[in-house]
Amino acid sequence: MRMVDMLQKPLPALLAHAQQRLRTTADTIFKERSGHYSYYFILLALQESDAATQRELAEEVGIRESTMTHHLLAMEELGFITRQRTAENRRRQQVRLTTEGHETYKALRADIARFDKALRRAIGSDEDVAQLQQALLRMVEVADDWAVTLP
Repeated sequence: MRMVDMLQKPLPALLAHAQQRLRTTADTIFKERSGHYSYYFILLALQESDAATQRELAEEVGIRESTMTHHLLAMEELGFITRQRTAENRRRQQVRLTTEGHETYKALRADIARFDKALRRAIGSDEDVAQLQQALLRMVEVADDWAVTLP
């Protein structure tokens, strides 16, 4: 769809289109480095802590534990993480980053920073970026309010 046509659509349609295009680009970045969009957020959560359980990671990242199980298995096979049972509860596993996981996180963070910089340049000045951020947050608030009031 042409951008001129998109500008005539309701804001939710334009935002959905923008979100889809940005997510597609982000997915491409993640797939080249790690295989999946969610892996970055799992790596980020582990980067910020020494170790975490599967449940803690699922809560931090905002995905179901069953989905986390699938991701952790794949990330272990890629060499990004290790899982080790805890001494106090053999059913619980501590998940830790490997050296490869740390390096992959740093590379992803650099790729995302370059993409973020390009987006910020396209928006304009720092003030323009701040105004867009505030506008998006206000739209989220409106959407949350509407979700509560819908029958």
